[in-house]
Amino acid sequence: MTNKATAILLLLSCSSSSLPVSNAARSIAPVALSGDAEQCTTPGSCGAHEDEYDDDDSGDSDDDDEEEDGMNHRFQKHLSHIDPYDHDEIPFPTTMQRHVERTLVASTFPNALPTMLAKAGNYSDGTPAGSSQWVGDEGAQNIESPTYASFGSVLDISSLSSLTWSGGTEFGDAIPWMASLFHRRDIIGEGDSPCRVDLLDDYDVEDDVACYVGASIDNYVTVRGSEQVKNSEMIQAAEYDILDKGEFLAKSVIHFNEETFGGRKFDTIVAKGVLANVDEYVDSTAMPMYDQDLILEKLVGCLKPGGTLYLIGSEPLQEVKGPGGVYKDVMDIFDSVKSLSKVYPKRNLPASWINRNLARQGLNVHTSTLFPTYHSYEDMTTTISEVYDWLSGLPDTVPGAVKKTYGEMLDKLEARVEEVTANGPVFAGEHDYIIAAQLPLSSSAKEKSILPMVDTPTMYEPKTHYKKDINPKVEELDTSPIGPGTMLEHRWANGDTYDGFSARIGIPDKLVSVLTEYVKDLGLWDLMIDTVYNKPMEPDSTRFYEFTSPYGNGERNFTWSAKRPDNFKGSDSDMHWFDIGDEAAHEDSLRALAKGGFDEVLNTIGTYLGSKQLVSFSIGLLAVTKAGKGHVHVDFQQSKRRAFNFLVNLETPGDEPELTVVEEDCLGNRRRGQVKYAPTFGVLNGDDGMHATNECNHRASKGVRITASIFISELEEESLDQVADHDNYYFPFGNMDWIWAQRGRHWSKDGSVSLVSDKGRVPFEAKDDLEGCEERVGEKKEKCVQNTIERKRCYKTCGTFVTDDKYRPGEERQKVFGW
Repeated sequence: MTNKATAILLLLSCSSSSLPVSNAARSIAPVALSGDAEQCTTPGSCGAHEDEYDDDDSGDSDDDDEEEDGMNHRFQKHLSHIDPYDHDEIPFPTTMQRHVERTLVASTFPNALPTMLAKAGNYSDGTPAGSSQWVGDEGAQNIESPTYASFGSVLDISSLSSLTWSGGTEFGDAIPWMASLFHRRDIIGEGDSPCRVDLLDDYDVEDDVACYVGASIDNYVTVRGSEQVKNSEMIQAAEYDILDKGEFLAKSVIHFNEETFGGRKFDTIVAKGVLANVDEYVDSTAMPMYDQDLILEKLVGCLKPGGTLYLIGSEPLQEVKGPGGVYKDVMDIFDSVKSLSKVYPKRNLPASWINRNLARQGLNVHTSTLFPTYHSYEDMTTTISEVYDWLSGLPDTVPGAVKKTYGEMLDKLEARVEEVTANGPVFAGEHDYIIAAQLPLSSSAKEKSILPMVDTPTMYEPKTHYKKDINPKVEELDTSPIGPGTMLEHRWANGDTYDGFSARIGIPDKLVSVLTEYVKDLGLWDLMIDTVYNKPMEPDSTRFYEFTSPYGNGERNFTWSAKRPDNFKGSDSDMHWFDIGDEAAHEDSLRALAKGGFDEVLNTIGTYLGSKQLVSFSIGLLAVTKAGKGHVHVDFQQSKRRAFNFLVNLETPGDEPELTVVEEDCLGNRRRGQVKYAPTFGVLNGDDGMHATNECNHRASKGVRITASIFISELEEESLDQVADHDNYYFPFGNMDWIWAQRGRHWSKDGSVSLVSDKGRVPFEAKDDLEGCEERVGEKKEKCVQNTIERKRCYKTCGTFVTDDKYRPGEERQKVFGW
């Protein structure tokens, strides 16, 4: 509570100290449920008759009422000056509050979890899945339009005593919780979604939430046992910015009648502490425990047909073995001392009694849950201090020796309490309960709730993290024959579609042989094999090599780089990546693609996707002899099918599949297939196409698996960032100006451009992206051939790009570079 709010409450407390507590319905601030709803701004607006306002059990006069009206006016003015908290300052729902939210969702969508469980482990046609956990998109939230369950109109009741330690629960304050429900969509935030409707992604986290339950609220009426407590709640509602969304009353439940709420009934009632074993000295309206069924009748009378009553309270204290048993000893002495003052102990009602009585009143109890309560040293010593107070106030008729004996017992108990709570709070035999009971829509048996009846309460089991399956059995993919010029998106063998964008594309017969010949003529083929077997690089290291183009007369030299990536999560892979290192190498490799007939692949992609234009970005090579497991990843996301990586296998020494294809549901469960490469097709991976290198070990045969990787893009604003940010380690190092200069040069919808007739990029002038590059790169420009920031940003100084006088934009590449 803010300092300002605390001052207001103190002012109110001092101003009303001479006034008796009133149980009549009363309103102070102009708070309304909605624009056309009743307001509690005048007597009778919440349903109370005007004459009730001078019949508040206080015996005050009309002059007293005028004094109260003046105080109320001052309080209302103070409320209007409270600055509300930001939504991110609203506390997380407690475990008990989340339990109520989960109960709402489960009752609103009773088939969500059973339907998901029925489909888990089965695909759309009922074929057993490779993973027992696979659920696909079943139950997933739609981020654009998430599903929420609403509590509707809420009657929030807490008895006077439920705010004290002795009558409280771990449920927590109602006002911040309802604020969380009102602001739930803002708290979750744009672009995110609440928990699934089957709640599989929801689990208990201390002082946090795994996900926010999709629960909301329409409006509320808060009822408290005294004016002061009610006003305190109004201050809190103002702080949490929900004051204008509800109404506030000070009234005892037993005094509810048909006029209390103007004939209104509620979708949800949350009643906390209304059945507590309260002594009259704490709450003068407290009823005998044998009359608590009358309280239930009052609550049920406020519930709409189909509505749900949530009762929160504490079970009777039970004997418990172990350290926590000391608390029962303390309470036994407390009861004994009070009885000497003619105050006889009461016992809370067990949840089983409440369940039976709710059922007798026609409600369907569909959950009844117990939550263990843990008591700290401070909790127990607070009670002991209260016993000491009672002991000192015993009448003189109690002998001093008796009082002394009680005092000695308390001293010993306090020492035991200190000992048993030394390592923290202990379970002391006490449970809180939450009971959810629904009023059927009709008394007819056919129209009663479909929710099951619960007789006996069950212990709360903390909701655990869903254990996703990331290593399912391999499942067959569709392997229909494919010819040149054909594109088949991945499908599972049973006909299910694949969630990401990946496809097999038929390739020209000569593509593999032309690319293989080019790599060998460069001298790169032998270098890759020698590197992997004889001169392996350390993980996460880089080397650079100079090569001469096989398409010229020895006059064109350029750079390639080699990198061994760090092993991903213990993959034990010896994969090395070989990539072009400058624009000269890039242009030379494009000529190999042109010679190999790659135009046919681009035409297949562009036609299938309805693209406007496409460009190829050179060749990279992957060499591996062993891999314990591949690194599952995607190359692109959110490019709107405008950025791709095309894989063509050039060499494989074994018969096992080379590529793993993965689909992942929203819970993280995976579905896994494998692709065996063939010289007749390549694999295109686009947005969310999850894949990995398949497990292998070719060391015994001295073989190497070599695969060409070719990036392709329809360069538009939506895909430019995706291409530039794909991996700034490689050429062109994220230079967006150079990338944009390539736009549409290799394929267009009208057929006007191609790799064979390629006229190159548009004019482009390289500029250094760092100051002082000439000094920074070193006297012999040694940093230009090292994995340094200078290599990646000193574009002009390092000669990363070909100058336009040598590049000759607008001329066909065959004339400039040969094939």
